[in-house]
Amino acid sequence: GDEYYCAHTDKLIRKLIGKVLERLDDLKNGDEEAYEFLMHVLLVYGFTTQMLSDNCAISGAEHKAAHLWKMQVFPPVAEDSLYGECVLIGMFLVLRYYKKIAPSIRAGKLVMDGEEGKGIEYALLEQTFTDPEMLEQVIAENEPNPLEDVDLEEFEECLADIADIIDELPDPDRLSRHLNAFGIQTELSDIGLDEEIGVRTLQVAPYIRNGLTILRLSKLFERL
Repeated sequence: GDEYYCAHTDKLIRKLIGKVLERLDDLKNGDEEAYEFLMHVLLVYGFTTQMLSDNCAISGAEHKAAHLWKMQVFPPVAEDSLYGECVLIGMFLVLRYYKKIAPSIRAGKLVMDGEEGKGIEYALLEQTFTDPEMLEQVIAENEPNPLEDVDLEEFEECLADIADIIDELPDPDRLSRHLNAFGIQTELSDIGLDEEIGVRTLQVAPYIRNGLTILRLSKLFERL
């Protein structure tokens, strides 16, 4: 799409995150220097977002999921759940979904739904957002529909590259174990949600903010 991408910033943040991962044991043991470095990385991440004047790094599918939950159109999340916790749990929900579709992409099992797949699922939105004002806001957010500009043939040619990108993402179970060791919540049940809500979230969350994510692009496939 037309979203701005800075290769230098991407390289910088990846390098810093890699160094944080190298110090997980130090963090787990409460090493003060390791925590100072973690805060340094978080500040750099925030500064780069402001310097680039672009919020695509904080408007991914996981943020859309968290925002959807906070809108309370589903059974509400636990009262003491912080937004950041919801974002992290949304990340695991989306990451596991991406890891699920990658093998299907490689096996050629995902079939394009054609131009019809680009359409906004108004029935789904009406079923989810029963408040007329909220429904109107969500529909307005999706105008123009970002899928309308997707060239299906070009997208299909990029599927193998998308699968490669997904393969580079961390293994969710391994990552979850690391975070659980710090007492960090990573599962839907930790914020009072069940698996059914997880499925519905994957269907509705792409409509919360206008933009292209792999989750939004997966609307172009016939239903998994």
